[in-house]
Amino acid sequence: MALSFEELSFKEIKEKERQELQKKFGYSNNHQTPRIKKIVVTMCVGDAVVDSKIIYYVKKCMAMITGQEPCLIKAKKSIAAFKLRKGMPIACKVTLRRKRAEDFIRRLVLEVFPRIKDFKGFSIKSFDKEGNFSFGIKDIRVFIEIEDEQKKKDVIDKEIGIGIHIHTSTKSLLKAKTLLKIRDIPFYD
Repeated sequence: MALSFEELSFKEIKEKERQELQKKFGYSNNHQTPRIKKIVVTMCVGDAVVDSKIIYYVKKCMAMITGQEPCLIKAKKSIAAFKLRKGMPIACKVTLRRKRAEDFIRRLVLEVFPRIKDFKGFSIKSFDKEGNFSFGIKDIRVFIEIEDEQKKKDVIDKEIGIGIHIHTSTKSLLKAKTLLKIRDIPFYD
């Protein structure tokens, strides 16, 4: 049974989630229940090699999406075929924990997923053996903040993707899937 997160506070969400997981898996201790440890959001831009302004636009977009200042990831080594030099910024990364992670999941479920065209849900194959869940969104323009930004001025009109990795405290696929289903994240298998 999925909870409606629209009107619940952070503490209410955690308590209802804990109760539901304890009921389903028979945990006696609150600390045994699976939880979301962190969410890592990444954006890698290959075009940043050609035009260095793109990476700073991506950094600004990621800050608007996550509400947190991202750090730049620089190339570890030079690759002549891609015109990539060691130390060039090529990606951005943000790690969200606790309340910011909860708010980000809430926004994904309520605002972003309904705006993705032909979105049916995620495959169970998106889980790794550690119980972590990873998925990508092909175009960041499904986020309301980015859509509003693009209306204001003439900015880069390219599809820029985003990678989202949800790290859980459980090693079990079933428990991790149940945890995310409680959060209204849709699965199709």
